[in-house]
Amino acid sequence: MEQSSRLDETDIPSGCSFCQGDGKMNELTISLDPHRKTPLYEQIYGFIREEIRGGRIRAGERLPSARALSGYLSVSRSTVDLAYEQLVSEGYLESVPCKGYFVCEIEGLYRLDEKKEETKEDDAAEQMPFSYDFAVTGTAPGGFPQNSWKKISKEVLLDADDSLFQLGDAKGEHGLREAIRDYLHHARGVNCRTEQIIVGAGNDYLLMLLSVILGRGHKVAMENPTYISAYRCFAKLGYAMCTISMDEAGMRPAELEKSGADLAYIMPSHQFPDAAACLRGERKMLFRDSFEDGPEDSGRVYAERRVRAPSEPDACTV
Repeated sequence: MEQSSRLDETDIPSGCSFCQGDGKMNELTISLDPHRKTPLYEQIYGFIREEIRGGRIRAGERLPSARALSGYLSVSRSTVDLAYEQLVSEGYLESVPCKGYFVCEIEGLYRLDEKKEETKEDDAAEQMPFSYDFAVTGTAPGGFPQNSWKKISKEVLLDADDSLFQLGDAKGEHGLREAIRDYLHHARGVNCRTEQIIVGAGNDYLLMLLSVILGRGHKVAMENPTYISAYRCFAKLGYAMCTISMDEAGMRPAELEKSGADLAYIMPSHQFPDAAACLRGERKMLFRDSFEDGPEDSGRVYAERRVRAPSEPDACTV
């Protein structure tokens, strides 16, 4: 029976190919479904890719030209060109000028197994609500002033100039650091200059910056119990770690002194996760008793992150 040169959209045969002895492929029959959501060029691309992967189209074989295949499949030439270009970009085909498209050797290509589609049951299990959520990876519902944030964002974008879309100061926007400076003076009793303030994208990122400033080779003492994310961050940065037990006033000074640590990470206001208050005078006494014999130029770094809920880590003092 003579092979038809046109495909009927309602009755398309299954995929097959016919080659001459010289390795040139005369015909490539592909089951195309114009009613599928998948574009025709993707159907052509997917079919040829699977034929090459399965060894049914072997390395070195020459595929039909884009003009010949488009005429055989009754599709536009641009449809076949798109499929061939995608196969070339992924390393399945090689385009040889004035000769055509040839199948490449794919043994060295890494094949990713297609991810199975998640079921609705899996999605439902992941979204199962909890009566009490103790995770510290997000903000508590109602704890963020969304309406105020939207209003301010609109005002800023309305009056925006080109500087808004530039990289800006590496330490953080100058106006924001001025506002933080004023807040620290009025609310925390900390006197500092604007150039001493660095704004970073999260606690872990700031700890990495501190590690660059302070250098390696230190031993870090942390409260027990402590903020586990900060503990893991210090450990991954290569610091020696130790934990210090706590009493009603916070970290025990005598135990801290015996630990041999030269850096201490404590919460400046409310301890996490116990939420015990650490008064400013007690914190000063802790450092006076533990580090008074250190060199005068050793320096101390004060970093703070204000929170509104006792379930979140407050900040750190180094």
